[in-house]
Amino acid sequence: MSAAFAYSLVVSTMLMFLYPAVYLTVSRNNRFRFNRTMLISALVISFTVPAIMSANINVHEALPAGAYMVGDATIEKATQALRHTGTAIHIIPVLLGVYYCGIVVLAMKTAYSLFSLAWLKRGCRKELYEGHTLYIHQDKRISPFSFGRTIFISETDHIDAILRHESGHIHANHWVDILMVELTCIFLWYNPFVRLYRNLMKLNHEFEADFHVISGGMGISDYQHLLITKAMGRRTMPLANSFATQGRIFRRRVLLMGKGKTPTARKLSGVLVIPSLVIAVALINHPILANTISGIKNFHNSGIIDTPPAMAIQEGEGTEPAKTVLPSPITDQKPLAKTLKYAITYDNREDAPLNANLRITIDNEGRILNTGISGEYSSEFWIAVNEALSGLTFEPALDNGKPIQITIVLPVKKE
Repeated sequence: MSAAFAYSLVVSTMLMFLYPAVYLTVSRNNRFRFNRTMLISALVISFTVPAIMSANINVHEALPAGAYMVGDATIEKATQALRHTGTAIHIIPVLLGVYYCGIVVLAMKTAYSLFSLAWLKRGCRKELYEGHTLYIHQDKRISPFSFGRTIFISETDHIDAILRHESGHIHANHWVDILMVELTCIFLWYNPFVRLYRNLMKLNHEFEADFHVISGGMGISDYQHLLITKAMGRRTMPLANSFATQGRIFRRRVLLMGKGKTPTARKLSGVLVIPSLVIAVALINHPILANTISGIKNFHNSGIIDTPPAMAIQEGEGTEPAKTVLPSPITDQKPLAKTLKYAITYDNREDAPLNANLRITIDNEGRILNTGISGEYSSEFWIAVNEALSGLTFEPALDNGKPIQITIVLPVKKE
């Protein structure tokens, strides 16, 4: 579950950076097949590049081959000291809960739309039009639309130009694009750029279907008049290509009909996708973002082992063993990294796996409260780390002069 959420964050970042380049290329270009190729390609790139990168999402400072690498610590949580004992709220489970609740809500909304479509179909009269199934209903408030290989239209809208428009959607298989973008909207529901992307996809579909009608011999002014009389203020279906569009999109749709073919040279603006892709990949691989996403991804991967305080700090019932006091990881991370590197070299087997994230919680007095680990690691490594941490305390981390409790995530990897 956490891996899917982490993947969605990376895909969202990719889509967010690609959208401006795609918009500049597509929005004022009436070469609709090229536009469609750009839109689908950007969507595919947004999903495939993060999948390829997922195995190497963490980028850390280079060390000699065969060395153990301890990356920069990420401060996962910092809270001011409290006098009473309370249960800390972990942000990752909250985010996961909100994310999957959003998916469930949108999935239910989609299911309701499909149910409404099936309910509408029950009261329809069926006909054939150019080999496609035509469902004729009595509700004139609903704009004509196509869904899959079928057309839904009211008795009052049974006009050849409208039927030709909807058959244009079917011939171009626009329903495939709609399916892709609607699933993306569910998976990335929290990203506003996804809805902008969906609107751009649907607008290009309408441009292409309008051109299908005009190329069939209907005059542009006659078709514009038909759009104004039949497409304004009508109810649309969310999962379908509707004849009606709203607001500024409708205005752009009408105005673009009277323009000639966009110059071929304007396609060159599509190369803006390349620098956008480079910037997105660089940002995703930035240590801070990469470690944050890795921490989310591995939250339940291979099981997170939380060590109770008694194990994290091995104290005797009698005299407490001497502790080595290190600077707070917020102030200086090098002493902690050096200690861990020295400890884990005892697990010197070449085949020992090590690509993990250590999670260490330090209280407002500098004592280690608990530790956790996720990723690939050996039992010998985990024992060595706990032995090293058991002899440590830290100078308290301060926030505006007040001691605070912190949780850090420290990536450790064998090169």
